[in-house]
Amino acid sequence: MIFKLPSLRHKRRPRIRVLKKWRSCFVICQKSIKNFLTMKVIWIKRFPSQHPQVGLLDTHLSELVQHVINHGTYYRGNLTAMIRQQGYSSVPTDYVFYLYEISSTK
Repeated sequence: MIFKLPSLRHKRRPRIRVLKKWRSCFVICQKSIKNFLTMKVIWIKRFPSQHPQVGLLDTHLSELVQHVINHGTYYRGNLTAMIRQQGYSSVPTDYVFYLYEISSTK
């Protein structure tokens, strides 16, 4: 699932509308991930993965999910830095804050 997100630097679009578009894309993505993680997957199943530079890695699916989560943590930090560069104050990027926010809107 790939979204083309509008730039915040576009002068003709109000930033609030752009941020709402980003949020709606994130919600769709979050639902897809939740559906995937709640499937009856055999988490201890071996999962071979081919990397173009390091070769074959034969690991468990649970370890790859853990890697994706850790990788996401790294990029949340990058997003925070980009938001600050745009002149906005920092936003909470902790997943627990996100869960509180979505539970309060239900």
